[in-house]
This record gives sequence, C-alpha cells and structure tokens, in this order.
Amino acid sequence: MKVKLTVPNDLILGNTDAEFKFTLKEAKVVGEFVMGEIRERTQAGKSVSGKRFASYKPSYLKYRQKHERRSRVNLTFTGAMLGSCNVRKASLVNSGGSFGGFRVAIGPSATQMPNYEGAGTRPPNNFIAYVLQYGTKHMLPRPWLGLPKKGKVAKDVALIMGKMIEEKWKKGANKKTTFSN
Repeated sequence: MKVKLTVPNDLILGNTDAEFKFTLKEAKVVGEFVMGEIRERTQAGKSVSGKRFASYKPSYLKYRQKHERRSRVNLTFTGAMLGSCNVRKASLVNSGGSFGGFRVAIGPSATQMPNYEGAGTRPPNNFIAYVLQYGTKHMLPRPWLGLPKKGKVAKDVALIMGKMIEEKWKKGANKKTTFSN
C-alpha cells in the first residue's frame, strides 16, 4: 500500500529562462517530510480529512488495556507499522520542459514482525495498513495514509520545494544549469 506524491513539470509557470531539475535526494527529502506529517497526524488520532478516527470496539479496548495501551485511537499498538513507513520509491519526471518534477511513493514496509504475545508472526505492515485504511466487515475504516488536497501539509511542501528552487537559482539555475542526481 502506497501513497504517490507527484509534482508536475508545469508547477512553475513563466520561468522559461531557467531549468529546475530536482534530484532523487531532494524528492526523497520531500517524501520523508510528508510521511513525517502523516505519522504526526495519525498519532494525534486524526484521519486524512482531519476528523477523529472511529472508536475502537469495546472488546479491542479491553485487549489494549490488558497490554497497557491507551484507549485513544491512533492506530499504534507496537509502533511497527507507522515506524516502517518511509519513501518506498522516488523517480524523476522530465517531459522536456524547463522544470523537472518528481514522483514519490510512501508507505509501510511488507516486513512481518513477531506477534506481540510471541506466538508466530503477525501480518505484514502493509497488510495491516490496508485493513486500517479500508476496514473490514467487522471494523470501520480509518483512512490514515494520504494527504488532504489543501491545507498545512500542501503549503509546507510548497515552501520546502520553493527553498530548494531558490537554492538552485542562487547556484546558477538561471544560466541553463541542469541539476541531476
């Protein structure tokens, strides 16, 4: 399960005298920032839309209490799923324009961890993430992996990218310098 963040080539209009080509390292920096924001929001108990997650069922609350876990819904029991989330793939996008964009896929790993109670292994992190995101017939969905179309994260990503572009400009991007990985 992954979320893809795509920054299109035509993000910056009217800069035909400059070439802005992001590197894979810069794409990964943006992806890690976004994943950090998703982790923070999830730990605060909020979904992609900013609403509180659906409550846990009473039987699961008892299980959490038995294992000294909080009753607040933040999709964390051991921390393994959220902890495994990072940039899975980054690629550069270049369609011949003056701006080279990028794509970043973020999400949890497919790692299987030992069961909390030590018996066998639990499902892989990406499976747990999928079930939490979309729910089952016995569990309400709790959409956590994703970004709202508007809001603070989108503005922060734009600021980060703006700073990267400013640095490139200072280093001579306005002289048709290309930046590659």
